Amino acid sequence: MNVKVIDVLARIMGGFGFTAIITFVTLTALLVNGIEPQLVDIWKKMLGSMIMGAFFGLASYLFQVPHWSPLRQIATHFSLSIIIFFPIAIWVEWLPAKPLPLLIGLLTFMAIYACFWASFAFYYRREIKDLNNKINDK
Repeated sequence: MNVKVIDVLARIMGGFGFTAIITFVTLTALLVNGIEPQLVDIWKKMLGSMIMGAFFGLASYLFQVPHWSPLRQIATHFSLSIIIFFPIAIWVEWLPAKPLPLLIGLLTFMAIYACFWASFAFYYRREIKDLNNKINDK
């Protein structure tokens, strides 16, 4: 796997772009509801979002390790995601450091992760089917 600096930066910036959209939607919802959080809270939560965005942008490299099985790739990505997400989520106060909220957070994280995984799996299976159909038609 040949990783270039420009590729790394592009993935990080892609992650930042995704988090910028989430931050904008969240701030818009706060504005519409007349909620005015402290600047330090916005800064802290945005930093957490940017770290997560950079992580997910870079972690996509795990799916390009040629000698890893898809199971190993997804297990490693999922494990690293949990390890990175929960300390950040507690630090920026997305989740309180109490057993029940952490359990609910873990279950929610797993459900969202499963939805993303299923969506990508469906997409790539469809792409493979389309490519095979094109090859068979020629």
